[in-house]
Amino acid sequence: MTDFIPRQYNYVLETGTIGTDNENIANILYNINQMEMKASFSSKDKEEMENTLADALFMVTDCKVHFKRFVQDFSKKLNNDDIVAFNSDLDSVLKIVRAAETPDIDTNAIHSAILFAYKKLLSVVPLLIDLDDQSLGKVK
Repeated sequence: MTDFIPRQYNYVLETGTIGTDNENIANILYNINQMEMKASFSSKDKEEMENTLADALFMVTDCKVHFKRFVQDFSKKLNNDDIVAFNSDLDSVLKIVRAAETPDIDTNAIHSAILFAYKKLLSVVPLLIDLDDQSLGKVK
């Protein structure tokens, strides 16, 4: 028998398998999972890289939308410092991606920005899981 407890939404990220029953958290994890593919894509074709950057921008923006909804649903159960920290990290990822939208940027710089944004998102997964646990009444 295994210690695995199936959740409604499960994702395999670089950091390991993550599961949640919350739809907003699931959408954030889905976007991070999809960002992995964008971060691994590289091309010398500027239009392809600009399209990849646009996809990454959408994913980060979507993460912000779903995090806001999650916080609205569970604000009374969540640690405010954790909310602020996660929101701040999302804002910094958004700035990274937006900074790469300049017309004179080359394809390598676009790839680097997407990769850096993805790594930053991946680094905050543990905080996201803590917030998910808090929403369930689990004390950290």
